[in-house]
Formats: sequence, structure tokens, C-alpha cells
Amino acid sequence: MGAKFNRRIIKTLILCGCIGLVINCIGISQMGKTVKAATNLTVDINNNKPNGVSTFKNITSAINYLNIHKPTSESTRAVINIKAGTYKEKIDLKVPYVTFNGDSKGITKLTFNASNKTVNPQDPNKGTYGSGNCAALIVEGKDFKANNMTFENSYLKDNGIDTQAACVQVQGDRATFQNCKFYSGQDVLNLNYNRSYFKNCYIEGAVDSVWGLRSIAVFENCTLNEIKDGAAYTAFGDKGCKVLLDKCKFTSNINKQVVQAITKVGGDSRRYSKVTGVLFGRTWYPSLEVCIKNSVVTSPLLPKAWTNMKSDAIDPSCQLLEYKNIDGNGKLLNTSHRNASRQLSDKEAVDYNAYNLLKGTDGWKPANN
Repeated sequence: MGAKFNRRIIKTLILCGCIGLVINCIGISQMGKTVKAATNLTVDINNNKPNGVSTFKNITSAINYLNIHKPTSESTRAVINIKAGTYKEKIDLKVPYVTFNGDSKGITKLTFNASNKTVNPQDPNKGTYGSGNCAALIVEGKDFKANNMTFENSYLKDNGIDTQAACVQVQGDRATFQNCKFYSGQDVLNLNYNRSYFKNCYIEGAVDSVWGLRSIAVFENCTLNEIKDGAAYTAFGDKGCKVLLDKCKFTSNINKQVVQAITKVGGDSRRYSKVTGVLFGRTWYPSLEVCIKNSVVTSPLLPKAWTNMKSDAIDPSCQLLEYKNIDGNGKLLNTSHRNASRQLSDKEAVDYNAYNLLKGTDGWKPANN
């Protein structure tokens, strides 16, 4: 009797210990307080099993899980491994310390079809999304990371309408994107009030491919492909805004994709018949800095290269900087017609780097990670 009783106690203790271990690992909340978030989740669109503790059929379900079991620090970071496939979802990520890892063996695409004028079904007043909120991914949580992901707003491609349709909007601080691709029409990548770092990324769109307010952003070894005549690669503004594009490629496929999309739906594409050139950027508000250095430009860059959002008059508080950019033949760009920008000195170019721009007060060094 005593032996049986002891065995029962031991079994009960082992069972309770195992349950406690599982609870601690998957992040079950105790007394309203999250103990620990899951460290690894898997999203697989081809998964035939019901959503479980660690495997989900879509990204939304994984995010809903993390909304309950929130990571609270880098040591409890949640890594979502997303299998290859096309995920037609709209994600608003408020949780910090989350990583999206795309499938290295195939294309992992997050796509959404909406424009600034599309009615937001979540708005009780039936208002529209607006320029940035129509994005497939909105990042509000800090310390977000994405690797090997493709992000798309398919509004131009699917509807044949050339209007504002952001692909990704980032507002959370210390966001990092590596080996990612971004596709849209107008206003592809929106960065506001945050620090962000992009490496080995591809960004394709028409008009203001990367844009935002009071953001500090660094693009290293990225390709920006312009698909519309007369458009600008960048559009940033306001005090404290600093953007560096270093060792990047500026390419173009002007009007071809726009015309194809409009023609597909029977629209009139005649106004896209001419090719005059593109711009490095247009200033949105005063007191910004944009620096393009050590980059290759194969697109038909207009001689002035820079303009204002509403006219050619650029506020003198705007710092538009260039350094040793070359054309497709390796020849330094002719900057004699630039009235708004200036060339950096060798010392200035060395100091204008990713670390100095992004370090802030916490010493953030994403380029070294």
C-alpha cells in the first residue's frame, strides 16, 4: 500500500513537472502575467493540421498567439519560420522582439491588395486606409527582424490603377530587414519616427519608393528599381530625418509594368508613353538629410536629380548629399547640373556611416549582427 502510494506521488510530481515545463516553454500566462514567449513558431500554408501551439496555417494566427504570449526582451524573442507560399493577409504587428524568417528553399510572400482609397472594413465610419495603413505589413513593435521575405501590395498589378499603395509601413524602432523584396506601385516602403536598417534588399515601385517622416534609415547593398517616368526613389522629411543609401544600385524599368497593368484592365495608358528620366528624391518637409554614396546608377537620372514635393524650390535646410556615385560604365556621375545637392569630402563620407546614424543613445549596431 505504501509502495503504491509513493509511486502515485512520484508519477503525479513528474506529470506536474512536465506540465509546468510545457507551460513555461510555450508562454502560458499565469495570473495575467506572461512567463515566457515561445521561441520558435512555424507557419505553413500547406499545413493540413489544425493550428497548434507551434505550427500555424497563416501568419495572422501566429501573430494572434503572440498577442497573448508576448516576448518581453531579446532573450525571449519569437522567431516565426514561414514556409514557402503566398500568404494573402494584412498583418499589424504590435508585439516587440519578433523575427520573420522566410523559406530559403522557396519564395515566402506576404501580399495584400488595397490602396489609400480602399475602404477599411475595420473602421466603423467606413473610412479609407490612407497612404500607409493600406500596407500588407505594419510594424509597430520594436526590434522587428525579417529575413528572406517578399512583401507586396498588389493593387497596381491587380487593379491597373496607379495610386498610393504602400507595401510595408514601419513605425517600431530598431527594425531590420535582410535579403527581403518589396513590390508595389506608389509609396512602397513607409518609415516613420523610427530607426531601421536594410541590407541586400530589392525595392520596386513607382513614385517615392522609400518615404517617411522623422525616420533614420540605412540601406546597404540594396537595389531600388523605378517603374514610372519622372518618379523619385526617395521622399523623406522633417527635422531629425536622416537616410543613407550606401553601395546601392539604382535601376529602372520605366513604364513597362505600369502600362501592362493598366492595359490588362482595359485602361488608358497613353500618358505613360514617354520616358524622360527619374530622380534621386524629392523633399517632403524641411530639415532632412539624404545621402547617396558609393552607388551605381543605371537608370536615366534627370540632371537635377533632386526636387521638392510641390516644386523645384528646395528648402535650404535640406541636406542632399552625394559621394562617388557612378554610372553603369563605372564613370563618376556628372553633378554639374545639381543645384540642391553637394558632394561629401572623403572624411565626411567616412563619418557618414550606418553606425553613426543608427547608434542613438543605446548603441544599436544592426550592421554588425
